[in-house]
Amino acid sequence: MLNNHSEIKRQFLSLLEQVGDDFDEKYMVVLEIFSGTDDHFSIAEIEKLTLQQGQKMSAAEIETILNTFVRYGIARILKTDDGKCRYEHLHINEHHDHLICTKCSKIIEMCSDELEHFQERVTLENNFYPLYHRLQIYGICSDCLGKRKPLLALSYTSTGERIKIEEISGGRGLVNRLNDMGLYKGVEAKVLNDTGNYILQIGEMRIAIGRGMANKIKVSPVLDKKIELR
Repeated sequence: MLNNHSEIKRQFLSLLEQVGDDFDEKYMVVLEIFSGTDDHFSIAEIEKLTLQQGQKMSAAEIETILNTFVRYGIARILKTDDGKCRYEHLHINEHHDHLICTKCSKIIEMCSDELEHFQERVTLENNFYPLYHRLQIYGICSDCLGKRKPLLALSYTSTGERIKIEEISGGRGLVNRLNDMGLYKGVEAKVLNDTGNYILQIGEMRIAIGRGMANKIKVSPVLDKKIELR
């Protein structure tokens, strides 16, 4: 099999020999860890695992080694919206996309023939020659959804979420101010941004809510009816 772990390791060592690159024991330690599983590794996770094996390496050394794996075509970098990088196997003749949880950072691999056929059809319709593509869908995994309370503060929601205003705590002045902005019980909104001020979409309007104010607004998530909470 082209993509079993021992074959990936063998091919990497063969590539090093072909181009005359040198490598030391540290490369072999990281290679054993990386090739031993299909997990998505961060540099910090590799650093922790190497330390458990009695090898002390700096983050910079590990990054150099992992980027060497990328350069030789046995790994690829998965960059997420939060700026973090993870490394995964680059399997030959296999493709998958990712579901990424914005709460716990879990990465779920997915394969869909229907999606691949759709992308092939779109490129043909546009007379476009595709080289590669990468699909990353951000959301909240079933585990994190199951741990959520029915009501939560707006400040605990994430970019992209659809929410329903359930209650507003605070004085009459705050309630009236939010009502004037279009925020009142029963209104549905979408979180456009959750960094700094919260930017909400209500209908065709955008409004900004400070983080302190967001703590006083209780909301419930508006979920697709097909989603089952565990």
